[in-house]
Amino acid sequence: MTKFRKKLKEIMPEKLKYFLWPIIHIGRFATIRKNVRYSLSISEGKSRRIFRFRACEHGNVGDQAIMLAENKFFDNYSENCINISKIMWIYAKSMIKRNLNSNDLIVMHGGGYIGTLWPTAEKQTREIIKSFPNNKIVFLPNTIFFEDSPYGMKEVMKTKRIWEEHGNIHICAREKQSYDYCRSHLAHSVSLIPDIVLYLNKQNKETHRSGVLLCFRSDQETVLKKSEICNLINELKNRSLEYMITDTVQPYDIPFSMCEDEVNKKLDEFRASKLVVTDRLHGMIFAAITGTPCVAINNISRKVEGVYQWIDYLDYIKFVYNPEEMFHETNNLLSKDLNATWDNTPLMKRFEKLSKILELNEI
Repeated sequence: MTKFRKKLKEIMPEKLKYFLWPIIHIGRFATIRKNVRYSLSISEGKSRRIFRFRACEHGNVGDQAIMLAENKFFDNYSENCINISKIMWIYAKSMIKRNLNSNDLIVMHGGGYIGTLWPTAEKQTREIIKSFPNNKIVFLPNTIFFEDSPYGMKEVMKTKRIWEEHGNIHICAREKQSYDYCRSHLAHSVSLIPDIVLYLNKQNKETHRSGVLLCFRSDQETVLKKSEICNLINELKNRSLEYMITDTVQPYDIPFSMCEDEVNKKLDEFRASKLVVTDRLHGMIFAAITGTPCVAINNISRKVEGVYQWIDYLDYIKFVYNPEEMFHETNNLLSKDLNATWDNTPLMKRFEKLSKILELNEI
């Protein structure tokens, strides 16, 4: 059943998903509103609260890792976010709007949903922005991608107009390409901040490693052909190398309470591998933060390449542009005995900048 649900979600148009989502979850209506009411009540009395919109409850473990890293980041400043997921917004919109004060800070969950790749996410994000014209809004590290077409230009102008009408939005772009695009097409209030999962350190030197972990996309962001992945698998078989196929997307929803457990369970797969080959951004990042050698290849929005530029000082992470280079670097890394050690010290000044953007020391 779970395989059927996963396949159905892959082929279902985004607009249909957006329409069906509230219907599918109608049984949770009362529970969701009760949870929102409780979250709002325990935060009463604070002069300034932090609301995280589009908080993740779906099965993408990369997005769950972003949630976990954001939680750790805010914890370091003794701050907690009030989580508002997409389904909470749909079912408790009026309650949320009534309870937010103009001095509350709104943060938008980090990720890669700004633009035309995920239109339902962009639609809801615009709606949230228009609903809170008097609040400061900060997009946590994100990728921006509008397709280069008449449709893409039409959509970017819609987003630009909404952002400009609001007037108090700050964008954190997680790679240079998004930063440049934002400055030239959307907004000047933008900062270059790494993907926040790079804030974590999840390596374990005592772990026994074996085999190759393959982690590839199967959605609209992939640029690899199935035949190219099959060729890599055949290459591993010819060398009598063990391999395992995984993904960073689970076919079930993950509630807030299970976020850390699910992320750690996935990271265990990376920690147990001698090498990772992936076209998933968080496949590469999971390899980096667990000290696991990795060959990473781009996706359609080029966010893998963009975020790699933050960690190109790591000799155990290799970025490639095509399948031929992917085969070559796979053999190259397998032939080496690397002492892979994750060190995010070069990135910490950027995360300190994020705390200033959020005015955390002033809350």
